Amino acid sequence: MTRYFFNIRRRTSLCIDEEGQEFASFAEAYMGAISSLCEIAGDSLKTADPVEVYAIEVTDTAGAVLHSVTMTEAVLPLLPEKQAAIV
Repeated sequence: MTRYFFNIRRRTSLCIDEEGQEFASFAEAYMGAISSLCEIAGDSLKTADPVEVYAIEVTDTAGAVLHSVTMTEAVLPLLPEKQAAIV
């Protein structure tokens, strides 16, 4: 198991994940970031609040950014095909 960190990028700030989570692979960590962003988007829809999170930066224990998963990258595949073309 490898520890990955999910730093949360907002418009003007970056919240550093100090604890991280263990995943069997980067692919699982990536899917964890996708899931977290979808949950954030869903919570914003429920409360009619604007989405303040733009991306989750998946980093390794050295702090190197392995991938920045954007909100668009997480949510766009969930939209019906015709709606996705409009966005």
